Amino acid sequence: LLGRDDFPVATMGDSDNVQVGDWAYAMGNPFLLATDFQPTVTYGIVSGVHRYQYPAGSSFLEYTDCIQVDSSINPGNSGGPLFNDIGELVGINGRGSFEKRGRVNSGAGYAISINQIKHFLDHLRAGAIVDHATLGAAVQTTPDGRVVVASVLETSEAYRRGLRLNDEIVSFAGRPIRSVNQFKNILGIYPSGWRLPLTYRREEQKTDILARLRTVHTKAEMMPRQR
Repeated sequence: LLGRDDFPVATMGDSDNVQVGDWAYAMGNPFLLATDFQPTVTYGIVSGVHRYQYPAGSSFLEYTDCIQVDSSINPGNSGGPLFNDIGELVGINGRGSFEKRGRVNSGAGYAISINQIKHFLDHLRAGAIVDHATLGAAVQTTPDGRVVVASVLETSEAYRRGLRLNDEIVSFAGRPIRSVNQFKNILGIYPSGWRLPLTYRREEQKTDILARLRTVHTKAEMMPRQR
């Protein structure tokens, strides 16, 4: 890439507008077939939106708010673009459901939504250290289907704004919360430091607050290791 500035640039779309059944075109270098710099292109449809993927194996890497597609995604597609039918970039291909399937396409691939990537772009362009976020509170689902606060740090802004144990989370960042995965989906798409609206219910009374997200890691964990 050095010495050139004439590379074509894809237009970024709005992944919140992606719907199940939309056409989805995946590009990349599966099985090193594209070492001639001519990417492989596969197409299919969007099978699901706002998917949450647990960390795989011993990895802590979770995929939040993903776009699920049946376009063929195989090892080597990771990092490649996902386009809609008018050529807009709506995601970055990241992983597939390969377990017990021999590391080949299973019809369930996942792309990081482009709107999530947009939230981190300013930090990345500036070369800044950027971390994912936590509210400073963990949630769980009750037997009657409510999502409630299971623990909350007293040092968190959410606690200072009034959030307490057993409060029901009604909505977060403008999205209704009906499961733990939906809550995790939202945390995964924003960097630390963002302030997000949160609505909680206590004894049938709703309260709206704005809470600043904390970093997942400590400063020591984020700094380069000394050799």
